[in-house]
Amino acid sequence: MVQQIELAINSYRGRFADKKITLNIILPSVVTLHADPDRLAQLWHNLLENSLLYTHSAGSLRIQGYVSQQRFYLIWQDSAPGLLVDQYPFIFERFYRVESSRNRANGGSGLGLAICYNIVEAHGGKIIAQASSLGGVKISIEFPLDDNHKSQNVCVAIITATVF
Repeated sequence: MVQQIELAINSYRGRFADKKITLNIILPSVVTLHADPDRLAQLWHNLLENSLLYTHSAGSLRIQGYVSQQRFYLIWQDSAPGLLVDQYPFIFERFYRVESSRNRANGGSGLGLAICYNIVEAHGGKIIAQASSLGGVKISIEFPLDDNHKSQNVCVAIITATVF
């Protein structure tokens, strides 16, 4: 799964560079999760697209993953702009847009995060949104791991890239 996240990130590096968004990626070296690879690829791409679309230029995106107690946790944080506190409970609803003035030409269809929610839930996981310490949105994802996941797979590989 980690390789799949890294592949998705690499496919977006040029677009993040164009917007001068710094990427800071910290992921375990190996995570074993029985999942639909196509749906997980869609999850990573939806989250990347959302961060790219709504993070101001010269901002940052931090993706941090770790394993604990047979669960994989992925914390996805971007910098400003953030949301109002009362908006967070609704961002995973279909067709919800933070600004009512947004349309498909200026924003998304309002489906990306709803699809993310459905993908995570279908894999027995949980996804929540809250304010990020970076000034934007923090998406926390938790997936159950299979019984074959070994603690030796928890060593951390740090990949930090400043993209200009």
